[in-house]
Amino acid sequence: MSQYYTDSFGQEGLRKYINKVFGTMAIGMLITAAIAYFCFMDLMSGGFIARILYTNTLAVWLLLIAQIGIVIYLSARLQKMSIGSARVCFYVYCVINGITFGTLPLVYGIGNVFVAFLYAAVLFGCCAIIGRTTKVDLTKFSGLFMGGLIALLIMQVLNMFFHFGGSAMGFLGIALFLGLTAWDMQMIKRNYYYLANSGEIAEKYSIISALNLYLDFINIFLYVLQIMGHSSND
Repeated sequence: MSQYYTDSFGQEGLRKYINKVFGTMAIGMLITAAIAYFCFMDLMSGGFIARILYTNTLAVWLLLIAQIGIVIYLSARLQKMSIGSARVCFYVYCVINGITFGTLPLVYGIGNVFVAFLYAAVLFGCCAIIGRTTKVDLTKFSGLFMGGLIALLIMQVLNMFFHFGGSAMGFLGIALFLGLTAWDMQMIKRNYYYLANSGEIAEKYSIISALNLYLDFINIFLYVLQIMGHSSND
């Protein structure tokens, strides 16, 4: 890490940059929560939107493909996009996520969704603090995290057909995304020190960093919810 950047921009600039990342992430979370609540209420009342979204298999697949497509597009085109376009892509992703989350209270119950959110917030916050303060270079574990993501994806696909794993896969998913939370926090620090004088590029990376943290939190939340669901069914 460049000593020049560390000395020139210091901890106060880093604090503001991290606050900007978390501010963008928080807005995305609020958008997701608001859309999920709207879709849930519409679903409960038998609304037209809910009937289209949740009873049409094609619509569900299109939503899933759109989610994956936006993440890939934003990551690949970040350098060439304007700040406004990058921010819009992130918020559109949050909207789509909110639509898919509209059914969670029906599957797991409103109480479980709320408790899972609290657990996920505590776990996420603790690992974000660790990533912010640790002196250990977490980038050397990049290969391990990537291997874990691939293994988890394969297990998820197999689980669709053979229905194995249960809570064990949930705990594995939580552990992996807690580690990624700390890793992403450290990458935010690293990006800040290397990009703090680059203006627009730094602003774009704050958006992709917000997306990464958003994804970490969402996955932790979903795996906690999955474990709670299995526990209640036992």
